[in-house]
Amino acid sequence: MTEQHDDGPLQGACVGGPMDGQQAVSRFPRGFLLVDKPAGECWLYDWRDGGFHVRDAAPMPVQDGPADGPGDSRYRAAAEPFFDVLAAPWVTSPDDDGEAPTDGD
Repeated sequence: MTEQHDDGPLQGACVGGPMDGQQAVSRFPRGFLLVDKPAGECWLYDWRDGGFHVRDAAPMPVQDGPADGPGDSRYRAAAEPFFDVLAAPWVTSPDDDGEAPTDGD
């Protein structure tokens, strides 16, 4: 696990949640918002003690209503310049034809 470099990205191991034990990199100082867009789920990972710690192991819905209600920290994390937004590594990219993969492809 590495510490933050001056003016460089944060890099370290993730603690808890779906990224537990995996390495991650954030270009922003407070951590990252991990998004599984197809499943409609996301997790906040905060940078502390040389690693990324999940705020809550239970996923938050990507969208469930207006962004001004309590518990909408995922909206603030995505909009403010303190958290990176990362796609979940298990989500595959669309095929070359621009269509998302389907079962049996």
